[in-house]
Amino acid sequence: MVLDRHGRGEAWVTRDAGEVWQAKQVGDWLVAILRFAITLDESDWQIASNIAEAIDRLGRVDGPSFSFFRRTTGELCHAIADTHDPNRAAVLRRHLGRVDDPRYRRAFAAAVNLEHGIGATTAPSARTRIRADFWKGLSG
Repeated sequence: MVLDRHGRGEAWVTRDAGEVWQAKQVGDWLVAILRFAITLDESDWQIASNIAEAIDRLGRVDGPSFSFFRRTTGELCHAIADTHDPNRAAVLRRHLGRVDDPRYRRAFAAAVNLEHGIGATTAPSARTRIRADFWKGLSG
């Protein structure tokens, strides 16, 4: 049985304990990145970095170390914190493109003020039309 990060099980898929732990760690890492995006607190950056380091250590024997999560955490946190970075939008959109969960994508896009985040459910023109029509029936 596989448990998602909330402890709910999916009986149709079986994985070993290492895969479940790794999936939980990745979920925790995503939440830590989101938390940093909301708080901009250095301690939240450090928490995300610690989780990233733990994930990167998985499966490392004596070969070269895997550094995707540590490197990505640094890039993301710098892009989140530095709103004047010319590469900011590209880094944040690349992160959103890697995430499958539409709720996370929407929350993260809102936290970092990305216009029309990836996975938006309503097109910008439709949003504008809805706002324009909102008061129409009440004025008159």
